[in-house]
Amino acid sequence: MAKNEIKYTQNRDISWLRFNERVLEEALDKSVPIFERLKFLSIFSSNLDEFFMIRIGSLIDIVSFNPDYEDWRTGKLMSDQIKLNYKFANKLINKRDRIYHQCIDELSLMGLKEVKYKNLNKDDKNFFNEHFENEIMPLLAPQVIDEHHPFPHLPNKLIHVGAVLKTGGNLSFGLIPIPQGYPEVIFLPYKKTFIQTSELILNNSEQVFKNYKIEDAFAFNVIRNADINLAEDYADDTKTLKTKMQELLAKRKRLSVDLIEHNHEIPKIFKEFLKKKLSLKNYQFILTKAPINLSKFYTQIENDFKNIVSKYQYPKHEPQYPIDLVASKPMIEQIRQKDVLLFFPYHSFTPFLDLIKQAANDPRVKSIKITIYRLSKNSRLVDYLSRAAENGKEVTVIIELRARFDEQNNIDFSERLENAGCRIIYGVKKYKVHSKICLITYVENNKVNYITQVGTGNYNEKTVELYSDLSIITANQEIGKDAFKFFNSLLLNSIKEDYTQLLVAPVNLKSKIIDLIEQETLKKDKGLIKMKLNSITDQEVISALAKASKAGVKIKMQVRSSCCIVPKIENETSNIEIINIVGQFLEHSRIYSFGTGNEQKIYIGSADMMSRNTGRRVEVLIPLLDKEMVERVDKIFETYFKDNIKIRYMNNLGEWISVKNSDYPFSAQEHFKNKK
Repeated sequence: MAKNEIKYTQNRDISWLRFNERVLEEALDKSVPIFERLKFLSIFSSNLDEFFMIRIGSLIDIVSFNPDYEDWRTGKLMSDQIKLNYKFANKLINKRDRIYHQCIDELSLMGLKEVKYKNLNKDDKNFFNEHFENEIMPLLAPQVIDEHHPFPHLPNKLIHVGAVLKTGGNLSFGLIPIPQGYPEVIFLPYKKTFIQTSELILNNSEQVFKNYKIEDAFAFNVIRNADINLAEDYADDTKTLKTKMQELLAKRKRLSVDLIEHNHEIPKIFKEFLKKKLSLKNYQFILTKAPINLSKFYTQIENDFKNIVSKYQYPKHEPQYPIDLVASKPMIEQIRQKDVLLFFPYHSFTPFLDLIKQAANDPRVKSIKITIYRLSKNSRLVDYLSRAAENGKEVTVIIELRARFDEQNNIDFSERLENAGCRIIYGVKKYKVHSKICLITYVENNKVNYITQVGTGNYNEKTVELYSDLSIITANQEIGKDAFKFFNSLLLNSIKEDYTQLLVAPVNLKSKIIDLIEQETLKKDKGLIKMKLNSITDQEVISALAKASKAGVKIKMQVRSSCCIVPKIENETSNIEIINIVGQFLEHSRIYSFGTGNEQKIYIGSADMMSRNTGRRVEVLIPLLDKEMVERVDKIFETYFKDNIKIRYMNNLGEWISVKNSDYPFSAQEHFKNKK
């Protein structure tokens, strides 16, 4: 055992890579429509790019600051763990490439065919060469790198063709950036045959560098560290957070390179040059045989051939209006009678939008307060909040400018809302506001009343149709008073408050969750803990769960992504069962359940059990106080454990293991889709 290793924990990054490998498995599943399998390859690739840009980037920064830093879960030096991450990622990319070619072979049977330049017949080669000369060549901005032409900045994820050039016995290097926004593939006219743009440029590079002999050429891109240091937001109090964030977004474009992906072997002389210029190691070069930018490749194919693609995708899912709500009746009146539970994407997002739309026009409503993390581009929610402000309501929007990769969108939305008269708050100093909470305050018969909504997912009208999330809307006044305190504390740039119902990070959420775990621990084998979450990496929560397991408490967990606790370790976590489900919809909801029967307590909300969520973010969990709501959410949780198609179980090595389908195959997501 490595120094300081904990027997029942595993490295966060290896755990995450295993999750992404699970995404790859969906691309191998023949029961999944072919274009959905290609989409899973795209998701895998996009996930991996973000992993290198954010997670690996931050780890490299840590090691550069402290070379002796150890991973507490494994006892290994972080520098060694980084190398293992690259090795594991390389293995997965090789697997991805094999699956990609299987999918391409299957697509060719449907008439959609990828061709390699060397295999083109004369007529097709002439067409592509003419396309290059007339359509691409005028857009190119090639460069020779020598003492007069310094090494240029390589933008993140922009494909380049690199070439070793020879003239007069001297060697130099050439670079051809593929024009930003140019299609990933080019199709033959009237045919469904295509070639990758990078391959066409590579094979016509002698036309670009006419005065040189091309010794070798390859296509590649760089993945840059995108983990900007948000502590800098507060380094200069004379600048607003919005201004500072705009500066940081510009800085992100020039951060260090973490990875080079290339689709041909890089000539040794050019590789050594890149290693020196970009401060890279050999393991930071990964060869891929699939399109370098597979997510853009998939998007183009999907957009260009919608009629074909739609036949080989999941049937379009139409979210249903909840049967216990009446669309023609005012939402506030229905919520006052009974708590409302929305289960996305099976339920429509419309009831919540109707609530905000009606509140914007209701003379009783005095204020609407909401936290926003991510929104869809054409957000009706923004329209309704703007309308409320224009109608004289006090509308307060706490919009998080530091929502990774949505920073610019949120800056744009904040300006739009501000112009409509909304009060805009850019989060809280030192803490990212990740909560999903809305408070409507209205006055009736001279009495102040509250409607509170808390969800597990974003107010994003696009992803709400793709992500599995829960949302509770309640007229419980104790919860409303807590929500009022919550918003007031944020407006005063403070997080310190006493809450009677809500669990709020970083105030009381983690301590309360550990208290609830410890209460079940006291019950020993009569105790029961259930958790559904995206990730669990927090050391104190993991330790508390392991202690509960040793005491005999049964623990059932559904973890989508990083899972640093390992089940079924004898005398440690033998009472812990962990499953994972990857299917048509992204499992995104967070459910925390403690106890059984009348004593069962369930919380839902935005927080995962990660140290960043429990200690460095503003999160909210809401208790389900209605017994019927508790039963409904508990039934949802248990339904996932009945799955025998998409379910995977974690073994005592931290690996996801499939189970054999029974005589009665059951998919939880299909069950929820078909349930009225």
